[in-house]
Formats: sequence, C-alpha cells, structure tokens
Amino acid sequence: MLSVWILGMLNPSPGTTIVIPFRTGDETGLGRIVNDEYFGKVPADRLVVGEGVMYFKGDGKYRSKIGLTPMRARPVAGSYSEEHRILTIIQFSLPEGRSDYVNSMWEFQDDPFSGDAVNSYNDGPLEDGGQMGPFYELESSSPAANLSPGERIVHYHRTIHFKGEEKNLDPISKEVLGVGINQIKAAF
Repeated sequence: MLSVWILGMLNPSPGTTIVIPFRTGDETGLGRIVNDEYFGKVPADRLVVGEGVMYFKGDGKYRSKIGLTPMRARPVAGSYSEEHRILTIIQFSLPEGRSDYVNSMWEFQDDPFSGDAVNSYNDGPLEDGGQMGPFYELESSSPAANLSPGERIVHYHRTIHFKGEEKNLDPISKEVLGVGINQIKAAF
C-alpha cells in the first residue's frame, strides 16, 4: 500500500496558532473530532476545540500532534503568527468517500488503514532534553492505494504564506478558514 504525506517544517513563535476547520456531526458516522494522542494526550491549554474549528499551539515548545479523519477533515488548514503577521494556508486533495488512510500512530495497528487525512505537529523537547527543531508542521495525506505497475495516485498540497497587516489578512482568514484573525489570537 502506498500513501503520500506532505508536510513542511514551519518556524514557530510564542504567538503562532494553528487553525483546522472540521466537519461537525455525530461521532458514529464521522469518528472522533480529533486524535490528540500521538505523543500522549494534548493538554487543554494547547488544544481548543470549538464549533467547527480547532486551535493548536505552534510554538515549538511542547511535542504534540493532532489529526482528523477524512470524514471530519476539510481540504484546508492554516496558522497565524501574531509576531510576524504571517497567515499560512494549506489546501490539499481530499477525495470524497475515501476513508482508507494510513494510520501513523506509533504503535502496532489493529486497523492500519483508519488514519488521519490532515495532521499538525508541534515540536518540543524530548525526554532526554534534546529537540529536533523547534518547528511545527501542517500535514496532509493521500488515501492509501494498492497500486499495480504503471498505476498512480495524485495528491495535491499547496502552502501559501500571506504577510501583511492584520486588517488585510483578516478577510483571507475568514474566507478560507472560517474565522478571523482576532478569533485566532483569542484562542489561547
């Protein structure tokens, strides 16, 4: 099986907040809202789940990762750095009706194709005091595919950085992420 992961290491800052819109609805059909147990449960002061949008700290100070099922995910996510006035948007392929994504939890898998379509990772110190970064990531994955010779799968992932005054970034954020800059800044 093949799955494509696209990620980018981004520069963290104390006021960087990751924004992930999601589909609301019953967990029976859509799965849990967020998988926040990749490296242990994410504390409430680092992950806020609202109505149709979640906020995750991208400060590079606490190792954690979150993910959303393809049924919950929307084909967009982003982040805002208050210090640098940078709004980052990712847009990615999210084929309708596909739920077979590679499960990338670091454990033996009972269901290896029940993974997430969109993830975000925030780097932080390891148990031994070392650290890979600091950085944070906005990631997307393709569905898993059992390809024969000559077959292919295509996954699109686009990263766009907007830098400017908040009054100019706000309409972009509202249109694409569904929340304004002030809402993002107030999340934590």
